Amino acid sequence: MIAAAGGVIVGLYSDMPANRLVAICAVVFLLTAFFIWRKNARTISYAFVMLFLMLFAIWRTTAAANRDVRRQIAMWNESDSAVVVTGRIWLPAADSYGSGSVVLSQASVWSESKRHSIGDLRIRVFADSLSLASLRYGDWIYARGKLEPSISRTSASVGSLVAVLNRREGAKLYSQATDIVVNKSGKFSFRGCVDGVRAWIRRSFRHELSPDAAALSCALLLGDRGEFGSDFSDKLRVTGLSHVFALSGVNVGIVVSVIWLLSGLLFLPRLGRLWLLLVVILFYMELGREAPSLIRASLMAGLFVLGLLLSRQVTVFNTVASAAFLELLWRPLDCLDAGFLLSYFSVLGLVSSYQYFDSLFRSGRSVTKFRFLGSAWSLLAATLSAQVATLPLVGFLFHRIPFIGAFGNLIAVPLFGIMLVWALLLLLLSAVCHVVAVPVAYTLNGLAYFLGAFIDMLADLPMAGITIRPMPFLLLLAVYAGVMLLFTGAFLKRAKWIASAFLFLACIIVWSAALWPRERDCTVSFIYVGNGDAALISTPSGRNALVDTGPTYKSWSAASRILSVLSERQIRELDAIILTHPDMDHIGGTPDLLSSIPVKRIFTNGDSSDSRTFMITAEAAGRKGLQLEILQAGDRIRMDKHVVLTVLSPDSVRLISDATDNQKSLVIRLDCRGSSALLPGDIDSTVEHDLIVWKEFIKTDLLKIAHHGSKTATCNQFIEDTKPDLCVISCGPNIHGHPHPAVFGRLAAHGLRPDVTWTDGTVSYIARNGSWIRFREPAQRLIEQWKLRTARIG
Repeated sequence: MIAAAGGVIVGLYSDMPANRLVAICAVVFLLTAFFIWRKNARTISYAFVMLFLMLFAIWRTTAAANRDVRRQIAMWNESDSAVVVTGRIWLPAADSYGSGSVVLSQASVWSESKRHSIGDLRIRVFADSLSLASLRYGDWIYARGKLEPSISRTSASVGSLVAVLNRREGAKLYSQATDIVVNKSGKFSFRGCVDGVRAWIRRSFRHELSPDAAALSCALLLGDRGEFGSDFSDKLRVTGLSHVFALSGVNVGIVVSVIWLLSGLLFLPRLGRLWLLLVVILFYMELGREAPSLIRASLMAGLFVLGLLLSRQVTVFNTVASAAFLELLWRPLDCLDAGFLLSYFSVLGLVSSYQYFDSLFRSGRSVTKFRFLGSAWSLLAATLSAQVATLPLVGFLFHRIPFIGAFGNLIAVPLFGIMLVWALLLLLLSAVCHVVAVPVAYTLNGLAYFLGAFIDMLADLPMAGITIRPMPFLLLLAVYAGVMLLFTGAFLKRAKWIASAFLFLACIIVWSAALWPRERDCTVSFIYVGNGDAALISTPSGRNALVDTGPTYKSWSAASRILSVLSERQIRELDAIILTHPDMDHIGGTPDLLSSIPVKRIFTNGDSSDSRTFMITAEAAGRKGLQLEILQAGDRIRMDKHVVLTVLSPDSVRLISDATDNQKSLVIRLDCRGSSALLPGDIDSTVEHDLIVWKEFIKTDLLKIAHHGSKTATCNQFIEDTKPDLCVISCGPNIHGHPHPAVFGRLAAHGLRPDVTWTDGTVSYIARNGSWIRFREPAQRLIEQWKLRTARIG
């Protein structure tokens, strides 16, 4: 397992050709076989086995990443021409994580009269939902449209990147309903059977249960949280009860127990019951869409049953290590997934420390007299064991510690188990007789209502979850080292070890001030939202303001990309939204943002518009009880003691003049600890000349190029007056020629090379020592390491 994990990590950051890896693996395999054959070279043979497994894991990771095909897709995207895609439906619209989309496997791309196979990668096709709703697994479609790489358009975060990698999505195809031809498949397939079972389970729950109970039941049995609202999902994260709806060992254990009981009632022999369990475990793993935590639980259960079939002694640590080894070789990119890490850490915590926590309480003689108290403590001991193993990792990954989760599990986990059993019973009875299933449905509705109310109550408690600052990796390792030392001393009954562990943990707490910065730095992120603007400003004290919200096109809104970035950065509230002017490409995402996340205040430049987008925005703000507050030249917004926003334009004279909407854009200066940034909206060179009266105040360290790089803005005089060290252009595909080559020429004459969101994705800067530093999050660094970055514009 250790060799496989090391190989996966090396494979992620290396770019060795697959043919060369295969050749090296073959040579090492022959050497391994030779040393194994020689009985006096056991140590060398072990080393070569480890080396072979590591090389094999590197090859599997390289094959899973499929960098060469992803680079080819990026080249097709640069050509900006339509392509034809053929492929088989892998995920139908009902199961695809995206409205009006299906996922294709075994796909081929036809471009310029040439056919290109994309191997194991998959393509997500977006079109009118009605044209895709009737498609099922195994159907073949032919679609024409614009191809866009999935990996280069994810938000600047590990989570979004891993979601794309785990689903092996190589590209997105945007197509019209008229450009899709469907070829229905009448052949039987195992995956098609699984899809049919999933559809039947959904229909049964929706027919028998209330909407809330159906959503909870689908999440518990299938892991499908698509019908959860953002509010409820956020409450699960706050309370630390998200694991309740993650398919894991509890689900597999309950399903296996029900099947074992039913097969016993049918008087099946023990051998037949064990083989039946293996089949059910594999089927349920496929039914849950191969979630990493479910794969872990299924592999462990399968290995345990296989050990019983082979009459072999089963040890827990070997089972866990074998499951991790097999999963890493089968799905190597799972090692980046938070669910994979938390799943194995929780199991290791249960195995290593449950007995210790359980013995603390059972040492008293009176406990055995009260079975209920004993059962409750066993559950609490299991929860504490898992929490001790996962809480540091949760804090490191999500910057939040759910303190109430350990006690919430006392109610949520038993209730979850009862609901899952009743959901299985409901499915069995509804398949036989609807009338008999009615009482079970009523009971399940009541349990779902109680579980929802219980989670709501926990989320409203003070200190339910605490947001923490990003934790350094060194501090994470130190915490786990102290915990391991503590439990090792407890198991071995070594008082000195326990005392040393407490002293070590105390040192961590004391020295965490040096390892863990007291305050965050000010950051400004220009989110890629297509051809529009959206700049997120985050202060050291945790306040957040969004300048513009990007465009909206038909059913697509820039809010989806903005919310993705906010979610990955654990931002659950915006202190302000500032709309520089009422053009669609600057305010389009506001209504969806207001309906998805709390916003305290909204500022505008005071210019109104009769456009439909502006009226919808004003109406959405009114429904939330927010007024559109007006900003003018000279106004200042103090976000905290270190961060100040100053409005430089427009003044009252310009607002009542015949100036265009773009000329009335808010021009905002950001100051943070000696670092400055200038956000000029969509102004042109006329307004730029008027800003010269601000003299030294328009000098800035970071300049957002006005109007998406239009040739009518960013004149030479303005560049000379602002004297920026860094600049960025927020733009996307458009018909206006933005960004214009003339702008690149002017910037190059002053020694500036802009970052462009169109090619770089979300661009982020951090304020340090009186200047701005471009920083790249792990996902962006991985994309650059894989050389998947498209060529720069200009």
